[in-house]
Amino acid sequence: MASTTTGPDGNYSFEDLPIGDYDVVELQPDGYGNVTPNVIEDIPVPEEGVTDVDFVETTGSIAGNVSVDDGTPIPGTTVTLTGTDVNGDPVTMTAVTDPDGNYIFEGLLEGTYTVTETQPAGFDDGADSVGSAGGTVANDEFSAIPLGAGVDAVDYNFEETIAPDPDPDPDPDPDPDPDPDPD
Repeated sequence: MASTTTGPDGNYSFEDLPIGDYDVVELQPDGYGNVTPNVIEDIPVPEEGVTDVDFVETTGSIAGNVSVDDGTPIPGTTVTLTGTDVNGDPVTMTAVTDPDGNYIFEGLLEGTYTVTETQPAGFDDGADSVGSAGGTVANDEFSAIPLGAGVDAVDYNFEETIAPDPDPDPDPDPDPDPDPDPD
């Protein structure tokens, strides 16, 4: 049995293998999900060797939407993700909602995350709804989101209401002076 470690570019190799059939087993890296199985069996290795025996890993994401309670999207809203990945590394990312009010944080390893909305100007707070991976809902914040390896979590939605006009047109003077003093 032989073992090796991938290089910084993700490549690996086994040198000077005799001709034969081999199994290659990958130890799943912490925080990543699988696209391919962790074992590739019965690989025929001829005298010239073999290439492209690849394992594919995947990361996760957290996505949602910012909209008015009638479904109208609110583009340009800042949403921030903070947290710690499975390796104990801190993670901070910022996104801005697109024209459809959508945002996404991609390339996330397994970990525990918080998503916070910066309240958009001209709107009052509405109901926020926690998404598919769970977590805790607070005002403009989803916390303790337990993102699994390779999971794409969706529907972390912030809902707003239209704020009342803070300076409505004043009512006309109820007792206008019918004869202003010319002096």
